[in-house]
Amino acid sequence: MIDSIPKPALAAIASIGGLWATSQAYNLAAAFYMYFLRRSSLGRYSKNSSGKAAWALITGATDGIGRGFAEEFCQRGFNVVLHGRNQEKLENERQKLLKRWPQREVALLKIDAASESSDPAAFERAAAQLKEVDLKVLVNNVGGSGGMASFQPLHERAPGDIARFINTNATFATELTKALLPQLQKNTPALILNIGSAVSDFGLPYLSVYSGTKAYVKGWSSSLNAEMKADGHDIEIMCLLVAAVGTDYSPRPETLFEPNARNLAKSALNIVGCNRSVVFPYWPHALQASFFQALPRAIAEAAVIDRGKQERLLDVERMKKR
Repeated sequence: MIDSIPKPALAAIASIGGLWATSQAYNLAAAFYMYFLRRSSLGRYSKNSSGKAAWALITGATDGIGRGFAEEFCQRGFNVVLHGRNQEKLENERQKLLKRWPQREVALLKIDAASESSDPAAFERAAAQLKEVDLKVLVNNVGGSGGMASFQPLHERAPGDIARFINTNATFATELTKALLPQLQKNTPALILNIGSAVSDFGLPYLSVYSGTKAYVKGWSSSLNAEMKADGHDIEIMCLLVAAVGTDYSPRPETLFEPNARNLAKSALNIVGCNRSVVFPYWPHALQASFFQALPRAIAEAAVIDRGKQERLLDVERMKKR
């Protein structure tokens, strides 16, 4: 059968196969270097112009991934600004951090991401409040369901739920970044980390609005990163794609593919400076994504639908306990 194929066609097929194999080998080597050999460049953001510890603002910092980032930044020598909507929880988290890292400074920023995202005055106050700190890092982490059911059919969403989802997961980060960009531009080099999600690539059922907001975060991050380069600002912007992580809202036994929040944050800071505007910071999540992308479309879609159904059942049980 092969003998019947013209030699030029065989040569073309062999060339295409060779190019594909070379490309895959390069991608594998690049990923291995990025995750296991390369050193993080986070250190270039850790000091202000006077050589003192710089500040990192983490939104949604009172639990989950945000708390993990706050702890990891303190561990790596940064002062931190904790953002949240509950003053008591913010104070509690500040005391916990200062007890573990007494040499650090911890400031608080209280804004409700769901209800104040459309209030320009809230962001003006935030910028004014942070004017005196040497802010060099912004982590746009706040997101999720904000107390609403995460996995729910679109037509069953209560009035106002969609706006709250969009405000919490997209509008707030955009408005806060806009308000703080002048300060970050003044304090360059600076870093913005936007927490994305694997669901922006793999649309789980019952998460349509959330998936849409995370797709926005991914596109917005890439565009804003290019904008900073075009305007000559030394501000690195990364969208960190995250899959399953154990948090207070969604407690999970820690496994290779479902890390705790602190380990996720550690992986994220280790990958800073990798020259990718969109990336999975935790290598097992990247491995999972690559596996799903390699599957035939029908099989991948069936697996995603099955996972969505399972998560919806778990979400129903979580909401009953709230």
